[in-house]
Amino acid sequence: SGSRNLGGTCARNVVERGGKVVLCDSVSMKDAGEELQQSLGQKDFMFVPTDLSQEDDVRSALKLTKEKFGRLDVTINCPYFAKSSRLMINVKHVPEANTNLSGEMMDLLFKTNVTSVFNVCRLSAELMAKNSPDSNGQRGVIINKSHRLAFNSSLAPYSMSQAAIIGMTLPMARDFKDLGVRVNSIATGFYRYQIPFMKGAQFQKFLSMMAFPYSLGSEDTFYHLCEKIVTNPYMNGEVVKLDGAVNTSFF
Repeated sequence: SGSRNLGGTCARNVVERGGKVVLCDSVSMKDAGEELQQSLGQKDFMFVPTDLSQEDDVRSALKLTKEKFGRLDVTINCPYFAKSSRLMINVKHVPEANTNLSGEMMDLLFKTNVTSVFNVCRLSAELMAKNSPDSNGQRGVIINKSHRLAFNSSLAPYSMSQAAIIGMTLPMARDFKDLGVRVNSIATGFYRYQIPFMKGAQFQKFLSMMAFPYSLGSEDTFYHLCEKIVTNPYMNGEVVKLDGAVNTSFF
């Protein structure tokens, strides 16, 4: 899921390596999905506009997956709805108070970053369970993207949503053990598309707080880790940090 950035990069890499991809994202991302469709062709790729927070929509997308490709082996969830607001309510002397997160926005944050992931995981596992097991008894792999801010941040709303993904990883791996489905998560650092507001001296200061190689992540490094997780049959219930040892106290 996720047609731009990490999700789009994973889709492109899989198809270029001979795999088949169904990419699901909201209707608002239809242009990005159709752009990938034109680039990758229709034989091994399909974009399905989907409200991933709605069970019926997800079931419909999985039905199309089964009809077009016959099976589902790997699911990669790359949700991205970030609000950097802190929880400040009617604090007039705080300049940033106008960035407060409303209850409505909080609901949307969790709907996108948590409910959608949970829905896709449980319904994907249901379809994967119909696969014939491989020599290890495996029928499928699920990878969820979380964020380093789940561990250390002063941005409660976004951090809470990312911690929820991490919190479901091990219990879900145990829940799916009889299905032969592995579940792992990747807690990423920062990519340029996540912090477009940082420029000039502020951006350089942020980079200076990182460990070597003093850079933001690239989408390809995320895909390469996903590939390793998929091909390592013993890796299950883990949360892997892919953050370049970034110092998140900046946030």
